[in-house]
Amino acid sequence: MTLADTVHRYRIAGFLALAGLVVGLGLLAWREGSRLPEAYRYRFGGLLEARSEARRGAYQAEVAFYQERLRRNPGSGLDLAALAGVYLKKGRVTGQSSWYLLAQQAAERSLEALPFFNTGALLVLAEIAEAQHDFGRAARVAGEILKEERSNPAARALLASVYLAQGRLEPAGRAAEELAAQNPTPGHLVQRALVRLAVGADEKALSDFRQAIALEEPDDFYGAARTRSLLGRYHLRRGEAGLARGLLEEALRIAPNYPLALLYLAELETRQGRYRAAEKLYRRILPQDRQTYQLYDHAAYTGLARLARLQGSPGEEAAWERAESVLRREIGQGAFGHRRELARLLLERGRPADLPEALRLAQAELKVRQDSETLEVLAWALERGGRLEEAQGVIDRALATGRREAGLYYRAARIAAALGQQEQAERYGSSLRAIDPAFDPARAGLGSLPVGRPAAVHQVVDDPLSGRPAAVHQVGAGGVE
Repeated sequence: MTLADTVHRYRIAGFLALAGLVVGLGLLAWREGSRLPEAYRYRFGGLLEARSEARRGAYQAEVAFYQERLRRNPGSGLDLAALAGVYLKKGRVTGQSSWYLLAQQAAERSLEALPFFNTGALLVLAEIAEAQHDFGRAARVAGEILKEERSNPAARALLASVYLAQGRLEPAGRAAEELAAQNPTPGHLVQRALVRLAVGADEKALSDFRQAIALEEPDDFYGAARTRSLLGRYHLRRGEAGLARGLLEEALRIAPNYPLALLYLAELETRQGRYRAAEKLYRRILPQDRQTYQLYDHAAYTGLARLARLQGSPGEEAAWERAESVLRREIGQGAFGHRRELARLLLERGRPADLPEALRLAQAELKVRQDSETLEVLAWALERGGRLEEAQGVIDRALATGRREAGLYYRAARIAAALGQQEQAERYGSSLRAIDPAFDPARAGLGSLPVGRPAAVHQVVDDPLSGRPAAVHQVGAGGVE
């Protein structure tokens, strides 16, 4: 063989190796990248060119319009209700609690000026009550509206949302079905999708999400971003990282800095071990002005504390304390308070001294809402306290809803294993892997098994892919971007 032949063979081998690398990277990008099916893309992309400046200007113009009308006629209940609606819309998009406060004040003034047949102001107050997790008040106000307008779609949609949050799945399902059948708007279809996910009808829920995207209107940026954020969360928690990333990035293209999309994208980055990227996203949620409060502050601070733990940061304790103080402030003020979230934080942090309070908080929250997430938190608190039979009864109630959530099966598997029910624990572990093959309890904020737990249990519930304990691989090589 001549030297030229040898060089030619090496060139061919090198080309084939390079081609194999390119194909491999292409497949990886297809599986894990942010490619998005055309059907999920925002159809009105041309309108996004104007983007945030024009939209901010539109909000300001709308506010200025009603403020000018009120300057001329300060006692106009209708104009005050309309202004409250604008403030509420801004609050939904930004997550800033100051907009919710302005909306509440304007709505209350509107009702003082126009106490009867003032549906607009009542709806604003009902939506704010729901955001504060004051579900009883939200339902009462929605009921007042329906006494005057029996077919009011906004009030009926609000009731469906309240029923779902409370875990009252049958009335939530009836209300959502009626709304979607009578008036299949994107918002009503998404509401029905959320109810269907809560009872485990995932394929029907996905159909609703797709239909909602197909029916989008060009002026509803918030709705389009919310739909993709919720759908992205679904795929994220099914281990479908590429599709989840595509949906969440599309939501942010539609509504830059939309907090719900930032929150779920940060969760995705955490799950994939890209901790610096996750931290940047969480910090984008937090306000620059520390005197300004955001609706998602507590979730961002909890996410940052989780990242500190995963990376073994010396600032972990301070991060947990910051997240705890934000939640306690919100609960103390009665605005956007989250007892369940505080209970979850105390359990995830793992201090034994916090356990009695976490249990009390979870039990108190269960009186307000009996949804699967609240039941899971209560089961966690009972499990941590060694009340395993009670914990199993509670997690069985959560599983009976039908919701296909990996965290529920993780909790059920842990409890079954602790009770010596190994076959049952393995069945729950199989269900967990089927739902979310990439599930990691530490990265998901569900804690990790204590040292000394039998290896078989580690394999069932800690790392459904490899059998390694979560505590080993959560900060493994390559775990930090």
